[in-house]
Amino acid sequence: MEKVSQERSIIINVANTQYDIIKSIASEELNWTLSEKDTEENWDICWQDFAISPEKFADLEIYQKINHFPGMGTLSRKNNLASNLNIMQKVFPDDYNFFPETWVLPKDLFDLKNRAKFNILIVKPESSCQGKGISLIKRIEDLPERCVAQRYISRPFLIDNLKFDLRLYVLITGCDPLRIFLHEDGLVRFATEEYKEARNNLENLYMHLTNYAINKNNPKFQFEPSGTFMGHKRTLSWLWSYLEEKGHNVDALWREIAAIIVKTIISGAPCITHLYRSCHPDDPTNSMCFEVLGFDVILDQNLKPWLLEVNHTPSFTVDSQIDLMVKKSVIIDALNLLNITPQNRTLLNNSIKSRLKDRNLLKIKEYKKWKEKQANKWRFSRDIFEQQQESGFVKIYPDFRQIYVKFMDVANQIWSKSTIPKIITEQEEETIIRQVIRKKISLPKLRKKWEALSRKRIPSPQEPPRKEETFVFRALPVPRRLVSRIDFKPKKNMSLTGNYLIPKVMSYQGEQAQEENKSFMKWKLIKQTSEG
Repeated sequence: MEKVSQERSIIINVANTQYDIIKSIASEELNWTLSEKDTEENWDICWQDFAISPEKFADLEIYQKINHFPGMGTLSRKNNLASNLNIMQKVFPDDYNFFPETWVLPKDLFDLKNRAKFNILIVKPESSCQGKGISLIKRIEDLPERCVAQRYISRPFLIDNLKFDLRLYVLITGCDPLRIFLHEDGLVRFATEEYKEARNNLENLYMHLTNYAINKNNPKFQFEPSGTFMGHKRTLSWLWSYLEEKGHNVDALWREIAAIIVKTIISGAPCITHLYRSCHPDDPTNSMCFEVLGFDVILDQNLKPWLLEVNHTPSFTVDSQIDLMVKKSVIIDALNLLNITPQNRTLLNNSIKSRLKDRNLLKIKEYKKWKEKQANKWRFSRDIFEQQQESGFVKIYPDFRQIYVKFMDVANQIWSKSTIPKIITEQEEETIIRQVIRKKISLPKLRKKWEALSRKRIPSPQEPPRKEETFVFRALPVPRRLVSRIDFKPKKNMSLTGNYLIPKVMSYQGEQAQEENKSFMKWKLIKQTSEG
């Protein structure tokens, strides 16, 4: 009998990608079978150039992988990214100070107008890419109605008198928990006009913007080195060598950039994790999705890195030898780290059958323990596999340090408060109600109204006196279903409005309770008469 690996090859669906480099790497480098039919469902991995909806992700089998996470727009859309980082900055002002001051219009327009004077704003559409729709302005009156406005970094670090930014490739292979990798190489993208301080040259985008999609249209753009000039697109490894020659601490800069990437992803991680678990709550592998993100970072004159934006579909177009070298390495290393094999598909299929069987036999608590055990098993096997790989990707999260735990905790709290209403169990709610009942709160205004009602000439119903009875009134609205389970004395202490019992006054003892009880019965009779 032949081995499983010889029975079938890995099938990759490339029907919705425009990049030939993906197809060539899969077929030629990895010996995978290409599927170019959009309706094909029997595949192991899918690479597409657009985001995946939660509905489509929920339809996938547990052994299938796709190159996007549902909900990644929380990081890739400029307005969502700005909102997430602004909120985290309010909690951790010293830790989240790595992005320029940003406003999302129209909601932040008032705040923008009340800020101190600024020189220049760079204005971006909420969800565009490749430099489309970007402009520089000086006056607030020139702002579009809907956009993302960011304080312009007017003193960048220059090489050859040119402004540049870094395109860093980040791989996420899991969201619960997060697994983040940063590739050792990337692209350094230069502007094509010598930089001059922004004053009367705001319309010269070839000077102020470093986007390749814009600068390649300038006749001055050079794809390859010429003489002493190294071209307008260079590798990240070249930049590190250049900075080391100038005496800069490259290792410290690398660690700072890695921290920026982790903190940024943490700010949007709760939303991504929630959607992933909502679609596949029983997946023990945490590996059905992976994503190669493009982080754009710029260095200022002090070599401080600033985050500009996050791209969830970075371009893999190959226009030069540098493109081919860097992007090919990124794609191969990313696909190899996924550990896609026919054996793993068989294991996952068997895991599904075992899971369905055990779910029917085990109790809820036992099943949760079993599921946690399976998740730890897969996590351990992934750790071992990743350590054995010689890859350009370096794991930057999780690490042995616990410095990011506080950021993750706060991000979860913020997301829960803004998205999910607080859920209180019946037992917790009943405990709260009992605590409120025991409190003695004076309500003078309500008491005066009750005394006024008691003085009206309406015959009170005959009721036998009670010895040292307690007359208790609720201070807060209580759900009707809970009141029936609480020992009220007497239980006619509230008016019924919809599904809630509305309280009137609080607690009295002995003879005073008897008098208050008579007053309450008078009030109830008045209310019934007026309603009748």
